Amino acid sequence: MKENPEREINTGVHQVIFYTGGTHGNERPEMVELLRYFNDASSYPVAESKLELIRRIDEAVYEVKRSEKWRRAAMIYAINQRSAELNGMAKGRAEGMTQGIAKGIEQGIEQGIEKGRLEEKKDMVLSMLAENILPLSSIARIAKVQVSQIEEWRKEANR
Repeated sequence: MKENPEREINTGVHQVIFYTGGTHGNERPEMVELLRYFNDASSYPVAESKLELIRRIDEAVYEVKRSEKWRRAAMIYAINQRSAELNGMAKGRAEGMTQGIAKGIEQGIEQGIEKGRLEEKKDMVLSMLAENILPLSSIARIAKVQVSQIEEWRKEANR
């Protein structure tokens, strides 16, 4: 895993990330044991470990978990993380709404233009029908509409 220098966490905490799922190419039993501990510390038999480092880490974790100061810091960190998550979600929703509104306006304008064109065709067809010069099929071809549409418009106009 590569380090990402743009992703800073200004908490004063240093993080070390281990990939604990594989041991290919690492035949040192101490390292394999340490990775197994990291992978599942809660069920690891620490008392049986031959590594002093595992016992020291486990003891340090135990002491930190009992510390009121560390517990408070962990809770504050968790609250800040949740707050950042909620703020991010709110920002995402706001951006989505803005984009959705813009897209809706764009679609509404397009629909309005299309409706206007259709009304213009309707007016032209009704005018041609009123002149009674051309047959229905010619009017349909000129207006680029179906004969059934012209008949529907004529019925609406006669109501």
